[in-house]
Amino acid sequence: LPINARSTRSDTPWPVYGGNSAGQRYSPLTHITRANVSTLREAWRLETGPGGLQTSPIVVGGVIYAATPDQSAIAIDGATGKELWRYSSGTPSMQPARGLSYWTDGTEKRLFVTASQSLVALDPATGKSIPSFGDGGKIDLRSGMGRDPESFGLFLTSPGIIHKDLIIT
Repeated sequence: LPINARSTRSDTPWPVYGGNSAGQRYSPLTHITRANVSTLREAWRLETGPGGLQTSPIVVGGVIYAATPDQSAIAIDGATGKELWRYSSGTPSMQPARGLSYWTDGTEKRLFVTASQSLVALDPATGKSIPSFGDGGKIDLRSGMGRDPESFGLFLTSPGIIHKDLIIT
């Protein structure tokens, strides 16, 4: 935000990869203009760790969710830059992770992230896996492919698309 400006739209969401289901990467916010861009200053910075960051974060309820270069997932307070939680699968990978997916039915909420060969469902408030999803909170993406899952690698580098109660990868 420009110095001395106050947002009236701090809850403006960016809930899916690309901003909306059409992937338009557009925000209707009008805080920054040609007239005030020269007054901008850095508000906060977050170091995500070694490697090349390739994620497109999402924003829900003022919280920024992103994948780090080692395929951890993080939640950041959008106003302060404070890290709220960090999820690590324990099997870091340098495979690109370009984003996450968010789902809610209005009551329950889930954040879907990739971790090596797995799709993991996390509680967006805590970063803890949701045990009722898949096998103890995750699904091995190699399962059901017609061969031994241990015999090949498979990585989801872009986030899934949510349609109703399905995640499509």
